[in-house]
Amino acid sequence: MYLGYSMGGRIALHVALATPELVRGLVLVGATAGLRTAKERSDRLVADASLAERLRHDGTEAFLRWWLELPLFGGLSPAAACFDQRLVNRPEAMAASLLATGTGAQNNLWDRLGEINCPVLLLTGSNDDKFTTLAHQMGHRFGGPVDVVSVRSQAHSVHLQDPAGSAGALTQWMAKRFP
Repeated sequence: MYLGYSMGGRIALHVALATPELVRGLVLVGATAGLRTAKERSDRLVADASLAERLRHDGTEAFLRWWLELPLFGGLSPAAACFDQRLVNRPEAMAASLLATGTGAQNNLWDRLGEINCPVLLLTGSNDDKFTTLAHQMGHRFGGPVDVVSVRSQAHSVHLQDPAGSAGALTQWMAKRFP
C-alpha cells in the first residue's frame, strides 16, 4: 500500500507504474498525474528554478512563511503545517528536491493511468477545487477500482486540516477495498 500527498502522490504513481507487483493499493491525497503538455512542464521547470533560487536566497524560514501563505494552503495554521519541524530542512536540499521531483520534472502519467489495476483512493479537500476536479478526471482513467472522496477542508492539505475526517475516509476505504 502506498500513500502519497501532492508530490508524494505523483511519486507513488510512478512507483505503481514502474513496479506494479509491489503496489497493492494507492491512496493519493491532493495529487495529480502530472502536467499534460510539454509546454506546461517547461513553464513549470522555469517557475520551479525561480522558486529554488528564492529558497536558496531567502532561507528556510522565510520561504516557508511565504509558501504557507499561498491560497493553496489557505486556513492551514503554523501548528497544523508542522512549521517548527520543517525548519530543520536545509534550503539547498529543499531546492534540489523541488528541481528533481517538482511537477515540471516529473512525467505526464495521464495516458498511463489505465495500467494501474490496484484499488485507488483519491482524497481531496472539499474546498480544493483544482485537485478535486483533477481527482474526478483521473478517477475515470485507472484500470482498477477507484474511489474519489472529498473531506471537509479549506484547502489542499486535507490531512492536516481535518486529520480525523481524512483518517475516517481512509479507514472506510480500507474496509471496503481490503476486507
